[in-house]
Amino acid sequence: AGEHDDRLRDAYARHPPVPRLSVPEDGPTPAAGLVLVDAFCPYHGRYLAAAAQEMYGAGVVHVTSEYITRYLWMQGEEEHLEGRAPVGDEVAGWAAALPFAVAGGLCESDSGLAAAEDLAEALGLATSDGVREDRRDKYRMNVAMEAAGLATVQQRLCGSAQEAADFCAALGVAVDGGGETCVVKPYRGVASGDVFLARSPEEVVRAADHILGTELFGMPTW
Repeated sequence: AGEHDDRLRDAYARHPPVPRLSVPEDGPTPAAGLVLVDAFCPYHGRYLAAAAQEMYGAGVVHVTSEYITRYLWMQGEEEHLEGRAPVGDEVAGWAAALPFAVAGGLCESDSGLAAAEDLAEALGLATSDGVREDRRDKYRMNVAMEAAGLATVQQRLCGSAQEAADFCAALGVAVDGGGETCVVKPYRGVASGDVFLARSPEEVVRAADHILGTELFGMPTW
């Protein structure tokens, strides 16, 4: 891991973050614009980018999250590195290069939420209410919802398959599969990836072992 991290740091040094801009083809330079993180979907992020320019004459800054940036770099690509989200001391220079004020931001991916929140906070956007892990961690999300008086499900953050099986058994999951059904899922993730319905302790253990043996978002460990 150390060798690969060193190589990535060297690649970052060769390609410091630079705003990747989209502006309306006709008309004056936009007075304001949006930051879109990981905007790749044609009916979501890319649609919003086009609508911002065509309907409102706004500019768009395209930013790639650390997860997507690292993934593409692992495929042997480097030309995308300049489009990554700036962090720390990089933010001031990156922001100074923008030809318009940033009015707000939006993230298309779960894996890019942290980058979007960090950048919104660093830029002092009015749309930012801080960096909140409970927007990404589904266990903490349920805790926050319960504290706000909203209806939630019973849950436990389990560190082993046996702990998960014991909790589900207490909720009524039966050995013969004729009792309650539990959802076994990672606390992070998207698109229902690695989400299982378990109707017996055996199914709970099988699902939990799979989840606990998988890296977050499937990120390889070099």
